[in-house]
Amino acid sequence: MTREKIISKLNKKAYNVSVEESFEDKAIIQLVFENEIKNIYVSNGKTKKIKNYTEPKLEQNYLIVKKDDKNILLNEKAKKITELDNYNAYGKILAIQKGDTVEIYNDYEKVKTLENYILQGMQLDLIIVINNNSNYSEIYDENGELCMGIPETIHQVFSSNVFIQEIDKGFLITNRKGKAITTDTIYFYNAIFDTNNEFKYITIYTDAKKSKSKVIDEDGKEILSGDYSQIGVLVENNKFLKVKKDNKWGLYDIEKKQLVLNTEYNKIEFDRKANYIIADTNWYNYDLVKIKK
Repeated sequence: MTREKIISKLNKKAYNVSVEESFEDKAIIQLVFENEIKNIYVSNGKTKKIKNYTEPKLEQNYLIVKKDDKNILLNEKAKKITELDNYNAYGKILAIQKGDTVEIYNDYEKVKTLENYILQGMQLDLIIVINNNSNYSEIYDENGELCMGIPETIHQVFSSNVFIQEIDKGFLITNRKGKAITTDTIYFYNAIFDTNNEFKYITIYTDAKKSKSKVIDEDGKEILSGDYSQIGVLVENNKFLKVKKDNKWGLYDIEKKQLVLNTEYNKIEFDRKANYIIADTNWYNYDLVKIKK
């Protein structure tokens, strides 16, 4: 049964029905009656009453409630799994702290138990913990597998396979196993996201003046390199990159592997609604055919 049909059915039984929280096919629905308020948990088209618990909320894929001021994780049948001190969630991944133990769940299945650890947080679907024995941070993936054990050098995580670490001189980009994906000396870096705001590439600057740059993917494959002081902005099915050199902007076609607009413009903008590229006073369509405006 769809969520809309469930709400329509419940509307006949209560004065008011409201969806308090929702995530994908899950929702918490509150029913207001004359003398009481009831909470219903909806999952996979089925409803379950949330009994004897207060403050139900959805943390991404997971149902968390309270009882006697304690956080409690419930399963998809609204039955108790365990108590927890704190937690982090991302999609179907949940990491919880219980005393000095961290547990990792993937779609309600417990995949890892780490004793004598502290939950530090999550970066995307990666779980960052501190090993109390070594005092070092460790990163685990959605399956509970160790990605890497690191000192306190982690600087940024852009995807499940890209880690930025601080080193004595600049930064090091590694995969989840700690292997460097590029041998370049990196002074600065920026992430490039696609039109869906998903991580796509990394711009790295290989000199302290930010005059030499390179774009690589998460495997270290070179997409573009040159004497550019700024690179970014993907548009039109992630086809183009804006590049800046000597304070002038140009346009690079990733598929053609070449500049399609030379670095001679004060600004380049994208009109996504009309699918136009505007370079100063010149207007182009996404095939780089100049149009009159």
